[in-house]
Amino acid sequence: MFQLVPQEFAEYAQTIYQSMGAPELNNTNIWDVYKGILDRFEQWDDIADLIEEYRVYFDIVEENDRREEEDVRPPEGVELRGGLEEANEDGNYYMGGVNNGLGLG
Repeated sequence: MFQLVPQEFAEYAQTIYQSMGAPELNNTNIWDVYKGILDRFEQWDDIADLIEEYRVYFDIVEENDRREEEDVRPPEGVELRGGLEEANEDGNYYMGGVNNGLGLG
């Protein structure tokens, strides 16, 4: 059916045709099948745009996550009071020098 079109187009068209259930073509349904394939090609552009938008969004989220991880790290060469050796009763750690190392409380 897609032998008179470029190979790449034929592959996409065949995929869409298969997704429609590959209806047997005849003179009563050929126009409906054509319009169905055309509609799905037009939707494909919208989907490609949406995928690109999601890629940009996820790249931004990933970059923000990376920055947050960097922000959490203590400055290099600076000793913080407390540390991972001294857990509080609630299991949290105090790492800093607020109130001469006594924390906020």
